[in-house]
Amino acid sequence: MVGFNLLLSVLTFLLSSSLGYEVSIDTILDGSVPAGEAVTVDSGSYLGLIHGSTQTFSSDLTVNGGLYITDTNTADAGMTLTTDGNLVNTGIIVVDNRNASSGMTANIGGSTFENDGQIFFAGSSQGSPNDFTINPSDSIINRGTIQFSQDSMGSNSATLQSNSIVNDGTICLTNMDSTIQSDTSGSGCFDIGENSIYAIQGKDTAIATNQTFYLSSTTSTLYSEGNSLTDNIIVRGFGNGNTLTFRTSIVSTSYDDTTGILTVNLFPLITHKYDIGLGYDSSKFEIESVSNDIAADLINNGLYYRGAPPTSSRPVQCAACQPIPWIPALEIPDPYTTTVVSELSTLSEVVSFFASTSDGIPVVASTISIIPPPITASSSNSETKTERSTTVVPTSSSSSPIITTEAVSSLLSKSDGDNNSKTIESCVITETKTAYNSTVDHTTYLYITGTDSETITLSSVVTTRYVTKGAPLSSA
Repeated sequence: MVGFNLLLSVLTFLLSSSLGYEVSIDTILDGSVPAGEAVTVDSGSYLGLIHGSTQTFSSDLTVNGGLYITDTNTADAGMTLTTDGNLVNTGIIVVDNRNASSGMTANIGGSTFENDGQIFFAGSSQGSPNDFTINPSDSIINRGTIQFSQDSMGSNSATLQSNSIVNDGTICLTNMDSTIQSDTSGSGCFDIGENSIYAIQGKDTAIATNQTFYLSSTTSTLYSEGNSLTDNIIVRGFGNGNTLTFRTSIVSTSYDDTTGILTVNLFPLITHKYDIGLGYDSSKFEIESVSNDIAADLINNGLYYRGAPPTSSRPVQCAACQPIPWIPALEIPDPYTTTVVSELSTLSEVVSFFASTSDGIPVVASTISIIPPPITASSSNSETKTERSTTVVPTSSSSSPIITTEAVSSLLSKSDGDNNSKTIESCVITETKTAYNSTVDHTTYLYITGTDSETITLSSVVTTRYVTKGAPLSSA
């Protein structure tokens, strides 16, 4: 089995309709999607977009399979991704800019954003910072996982803002600064990972009291604005050196070992309460001065716990954050031989699979080649007979392939002098497929078979030459 990734410059694989474009087979596109059209990726299929510095979905985007947006060229600057329509995802979306020479900008707009699958935003750690924003005008609904990350620390931001936000899933942060600028309902989770900061905004901006904030790394930071509403907000994983930090200085702290509530009193007369869970030792809470990259650095503005969290297990509200996947490879199946029995004869068929390796259609197709049976004849003298046949299969649609097959058979029959005939037949099949008035592939098969009392395949040679030239895409 041979695996490879294929580059493409046209969208001939899309089914065009009045509703936009539907991707129903695994497809990789070297470029951008058509402007102004809704795009749907069917379940069981994926669309890969590479080498596009700007990717714009100006209408609705529905992903039930996979959508991979990336740039494999390290010389390219960071890409820009924009969605202007409604986004619905039940599959997997990967936006991967890690190979670029600078950060990327992603602006997920439209009216509604709904995720029941997995979404990955992965930025480059080189050059300018990454800026990920999900800001549809009406609503954000997340019941799956959304991951924002880059490979190393930097001034990278991930922002969620909408008229209504419901998070019943998990939002993962790695080397990111993140805020939510709107009230958030639901009982989901924010996984604040390595070198990441989540900022709880003021109560007049965003309230997220039913969310679980999981400090999953020793370098996680949870920041609270002075007027943020943190009453009994759920925090898990506090310990091993990660930080609760604030805009102003800490005056005092107290921990209730019967309720698991941590109270932090700030200057001037500001109080925050966190449900950090049971089992903490009050003597291990320490106040220090930290830099949180959000507010001015003030004395005694950070709180640590010098010990491991009493509970090391992951909260049930928090789905596991996954490694960033890459575009799947197209797989070419091995060829195989089968036998077809008709009323007149028994034929052998070789079924081989191929895909274009230039700028052609990136799909796995199959070719069936018939091996004509050898003919046994008796002759006292050597005799050579050549037969030629050509078959043209016309089509009614200009978008469908036209297949031309030419078979040339040469029969050489000899007698060994004992009235025993032996036959060797050489059959050359040349098959040409065209689509959109261009050659898709040109394949030549050479089969040599011999007979004595029964058919014996002596050798088989298959040569394929691809000269694909794709036609420009037009919508119906």
